Amino acid sequence: MEAADYFRMIRDIPYRIPFSNEEADHCCNGKTILLKAILEQGGLQVRPRFCEFKWSDLENLPESVRTVPHENETGHIYLEQKMGRLWYVVDATWDYQLRGVLPVNEWTQERKSMQIAVPPGKIYSPKASLELFLEEDESPEEDSDTPFYAAFNEWLGRVRKKRISSR
Repeated sequence: MEAADYFRMIRDIPYRIPFSNEEADHCCNGKTILLKAILEQGGLQVRPRFCEFKWSDLENLPESVRTVPHENETGHIYLEQKMGRLWYVVDATWDYQLRGVLPVNEWTQERKSMQIAVPPGKIYSPKASLELFLEEDESPEEDSDTPFYAAFNEWLGRVRKKRISSR
């Protein structure tokens, strides 16, 4: 398989925020960890990047999710791939079933930066991003935003179900 195939394989794992350490991490963090390992095994030079974003800046987020109490500001992690002397965004966060609702990325032949999956605020330096990536051990069980995350996961499930039923 080629890098594009691995990218699509990881991207198309349905995005879901886990609620415990026993659950598979299929949000941006878990997908970034998986994709980083696979691309590095294939000889590509990649690095994690971290940015801040606001949930309220996500387009198409329904009121039923928006109104669940939560911290509006949070973080997002994605990759950059080095090609020549330049670094390009590689973000496999949103799965293909969410296309048209969230910005789903494609791996293209002309290799250019992909869209960051969320509207970024502050983008951290490569060094600070790596430090945040390496220290990421937050327990989902202790998160006060769990009701919001549950509503978000449920909404994504409805989007996928609607897409499947409309075929």
